[in-house]
Amino acid sequence: MRALFPAILSLMVLLLPRISLACFDTFLFLERSSMVYPRGMLVFDMNGEYSINDVSSGQMDSLAGGINSYYGISRRLSAQVGIGSSDKPRDEMGVDEYGMRVVGNVFRNLGGFYNLDLIVEHVGTFREPQADFEFSAPNIFYTGSFAFVVHPVVAVGPGSPAGLRGHGGVFFLAGDSGVVGLGTEYASNQSSSNLLNRLVQGEAASSLFLGARIGSRVYVQDELIKGWGADTRDYGMALTLKVGAAGVHGQRGLAGD
Repeated sequence: MRALFPAILSLMVLLLPRISLACFDTFLFLERSSMVYPRGMLVFDMNGEYSINDVSSGQMDSLAGGINSYYGISRRLSAQVGIGSSDKPRDEMGVDEYGMRVVGNVFRNLGGFYNLDLIVEHVGTFREPQADFEFSAPNIFYTGSFAFVVHPVVAVGPGSPAGLRGHGGVFFLAGDSGVVGLGTEYASNQSSSNLLNRLVQGEAASSLFLGARIGSRVYVQDELIKGWGADTRDYGMALTLKVGAAGVHGQRGLAGD
């Protein structure tokens, strides 16, 4: 029964509503980790996003951005908080969003390759009261030089229309220095740090993911995104810079549990 639990949980969550933060994180990939940050580690990131809404009209382009902090509370629990500017025209940038997330680990390195986390997060805006909560179960598989992600999502709240949501991808890990991957999503956030709004507005999107480690504490990643479906934006780009303030230390080789 324990072996069937991840599959049953993922199926249940996939059949429920809406969006969440994606789990494409260069630091976690290179550490071959779940989405729980190492205990006692404090990490900050800054992210900026640029959307080309109509290639024939540069005046319609838009920007978004944010700042996030992450902290490893224990071996199986970490938290994230952040503030940011939602996607809007270039001359209207301003802080109007917030987000909070708690990540708990269920399986780490099970069978030498499988990781399952449970995530609870709250996202909202400063403009008007909103109580949306999101629940998700990221499944991350590591085998050889590859990582595979399946991340189903459900949300509850007034801004949460029903529907099938989720994202995933396949990533090549170049030792401990870089990541190259292909991502896909359906009605779900593509960027790992975006708080509330999707970078592309079509029903689905695909992306090219590039990540690198610079020195011992700095990680940078970029996603080049194409939206698909009706009323989509043409293209998007999300750039994230992540810095470990309390030192970046590995957690590879942990026993399965």
